[in-house]
Amino acid sequence: MRISVTQSPLILSLLAFVSWGDIVTAQPSPLALLCPGDCDVDGAVTVDEIVRAADIFVGTLPLAVCPAADTNDDTFVRIGDIFIAVTTAGDACPPAATVPPPPTADTVSVTVGALTAAAGSRVDVPVSLSTGGHDVVAVQNFVGFDATLPIAARADGTPDCTINPAIGIESAVSKSAFFTFQPPECVGTTCKAVLAFVIGLPSVTAIPDGAVLYTCSVDVPADAAAGDHALRARGISASDPGANILVSGGSDGTVTVRACTSLPTPELSVSLALDPPNPRVGDVVDLVFTAFGSGGSPTFSLSVNDPILTELSGPLEPSPAFGTVTYRARATLAGTTTATLSAMYEAAFGCAEAPVYSFITQSSPPISITVLPPLPTCVGDCTREHDVRPADLIAMLRTALAGAPPTDCAAGDANLDETIRIDEILLAVNNAFGGCP
Repeated sequence: MRISVTQSPLILSLLAFVSWGDIVTAQPSPLALLCPGDCDVDGAVTVDEIVRAADIFVGTLPLAVCPAADTNDDTFVRIGDIFIAVTTAGDACPPAATVPPPPTADTVSVTVGALTAAAGSRVDVPVSLSTGGHDVVAVQNFVGFDATLPIAARADGTPDCTINPAIGIESAVSKSAFFTFQPPECVGTTCKAVLAFVIGLPSVTAIPDGAVLYTCSVDVPADAAAGDHALRARGISASDPGANILVSGGSDGTVTVRACTSLPTPELSVSLALDPPNPRVGDVVDLVFTAFGSGGSPTFSLSVNDPILTELSGPLEPSPAFGTVTYRARATLAGTTTATLSAMYEAAFGCAEAPVYSFITQSSPPISITVLPPLPTCVGDCTREHDVRPADLIAMLRTALAGAPPTDCAAGDANLDETIRIDEILLAVNNAFGGCP
C-alpha cells in the first residue's frame, strides 16, 4: 500500500532508550537519499517500510534490512531519519532538494507538571507542550524518575501513560508502543525513565500551543518521604511537518508528597446486656450487644460455648449495623457460659490523606453469661415473681372459663395438661394467701 499525504492522519509511536548524554537527532542532509526510507528502491515508501524503519529505531531489526532508512549515513536511524522518510512518502519520491531549510531556532519546550499528592495514592502527571511559534507535529522526550516514586506500570508491563485524545493522535502500530520503560528490558526498580515518542504525518493538524501531550500515572508509596520528588524532562526533540528538527528544551516536574497522618489500628468494642438481667432456666433471653468498630458495613456472628443457651437466633435487627445488635436464645441449663461476638467489616488503613480500605474480622473477648436455676414451683405465679397476686388468679379463672390453653399463665397448669382446673385454682388461692413454697 502506498502512503499519500492526502489520506487520514497516520501516527507512528516509536520508542527506544538513549542515555542522557547521547541523545542525538539526525538533521536532513544534502547527501540524503533521493527516496529516504525506500527500502526496496522502487521509487515509493510504503507503510511496511516506515514500520521497518521504526523497528530499526527501537533495535528490533538491524540497519541492513533497510539502509535507506539512514538518511544521513551516520549508521543510525533516528527521529529525523524517520521524519524525512515519512515526508517523502507518496506515489513518487520527491528529490532531496525539496526538503525546506530548518526554521529559526525558537525553542520548543516540554513541561512535566507539578502536583501535590498524599502518601499511598496515585496521581496523573500531565506533560505539556509549548510550541515556540512552530507547527509541531511530533515530540520525543524522556521522563526520568526515582525508584521511590515511579511511574506506574500497566498489567502488561508497559508504562501507565495515555496520550491526550484532544490532539488527534492515534497509533498505526500498537497502543502499547506509545511509551516504554528505560533502559530496555528493565523491571521494577531497575527502571529509571519513560520514553515517549509520537510521530505524525504532515497532514496532521499541528499540536496546539500549551496542549497536554499525555499523562502518566505515578504511584506514591504509603511510606514515601514528605516533600518534593522530581520528574525530570530529558532528551527532548520535536519536528515540524517539513521534517525540520526544532530546537527544544524542557522543564522538570515535581510530585510534592504530603506528610502521612497514620490511621489508628482498627478495634472492635463490645458490651452485653441481658433481658431479663438474671435469666433462669426456661426463660427466653435477649442478648443485647453494643458493638462499635473502626469502619462500616459489618456482618455479625455469635458463638456460645456450652449448651446452657439453646435455640440461638439473630441478629434480630433487619439491617444490623454498629450500635445495638440483638440475639435471642432459651436458657436451658443452669450454669455459666461464655459468648463471643465477631464482626467482619470494612476498615481503613494507612494514611488519613489516602486511606486504603479492606475487610477484616475481629472478635470480642469471651463474655460471661450466668443462667440461674428455676424458682420452686408456685402454682398461680403467672409472672414468675414467686408471688401469686389477684391479677394472676383472675387470669387463671378467665382461662378456665374459656377452656383455653394457659398461655397467659403457664404456672397455673400444675399438671401440665394444657388446661386449668378448679383444683389448680384452689392451689393458687392457697399460695396467694399463704405465700409460695
